[in-house]
Amino acid sequence: MGDHGNRIGSIQRTYIGRIEERAPLFSIRLPDAFTYKYQEETRNLKMNMKSLMDEVVNKDRTCEDAGIPQNFCLCMERRNLRRLNSTSTEFKNLTELARNIIAKSDCFDVKHLQIVSERIDVYAINQMVRQGLRNQTE
Repeated sequence: MGDHGNRIGSIQRTYIGRIEERAPLFSIRLPDAFTYKYQEETRNLKMNMKSLMDEVVNKDRTCEDAGIPQNFCLCMERRNLRRLNSTSTEFKNLTELARNIIAKSDCFDVKHLQIVSERIDVYAINQMVRQGLRNQTE
């Protein structure tokens, strides 16, 4: 039985380890004797294993709506990379990389690619999770 990802040892100091520690999961392996003795209960567990049991969840629900503390929230936040603007070398390199990737696709014509913004936005987990903080005061 387990209730979360691996959270002990050197893995917790890595990016993936910080996510694992905050990704709740409840899993069980039923002993053969249980599945034999309690066949109806076993069937019910299998039917419900990928279901939320109490209510339908709004797809726009936030961690705050669900009562999940910020240091455990794994929702992605949109962030602007200010240093990557149309005059930076990195922006130009990323633009060229995008053009090259699109050029390899049969679905798109790179000649029609237009850059519609002079900045780059990315999605990332919140800073508390990225840094492995357990509360606001760390």
